[in-house]
Formats: sequence, C-alpha cells, structure tokens
Amino acid sequence: MKNQYSVDEILVAINELNSLKDKKKETYTKRSEKKSKNDIPDYTVRLIEEAEKSRNR
Repeated sequence: MKNQYSVDEILVAINELNSLKDKKKETYTKRSEKKSKNDIPDYTVRLIEEAEKSRNR
C-alpha cells in the first residue's frame, strides 16, 4: 500500500508534531521547576536561614 501526500499535508503534519513537542517541553519544564524547589530538605533550608540571620547580625 503506497500513500501519497501533498507537500502541504506533510508541512501541516510537521507543524502539528512540533507544537506537540513544545507542549511536552513546557510541561516538563514546569514539573522540573516544581521538583527543583523540593530538592532541598526542609531542615537544610532552616539551617541556611539561621546561618544567614546570624551572619547579618
């Protein structure tokens, strides 16, 4: 079975694939941003905050 597609159909398909890739990248970026905030444990953040406070005194 041989399918024949016009140049316009091919370009439309390529644009659709690119837009899907962009949406996946945005989702991945949002997830990684959320994850990166939680990478540091709470107790470590508290220690850093306490160290900054004592340094500023």
